[in-house]
Amino acid sequence: MKIVKERMTVEDTMNRLIETKDGITCGCGNPSLKMVCHIDGTDFYSYSYSCDCGNSIVMNCKRS
Repeated sequence: MKIVKERMTVEDTMNRLIETKDGITCGCGNPSLKMVCHIDGTDFYSYSYSCDCGNSIVMNCKRS
């Protein structure tokens, strides 16, 4: 699944992304996310998360 919001793109491997009042997370019912990678580029930044359910989530954002 892919969610695009302005400069940000969020994708996951199990098509479980949901939007809550607090942001975008895994929709497995009991999300427990751990950040596994952060990339800080000149024109973008990126975070990769792993949920306990096995879902992998990647957030990419273009700098303004």
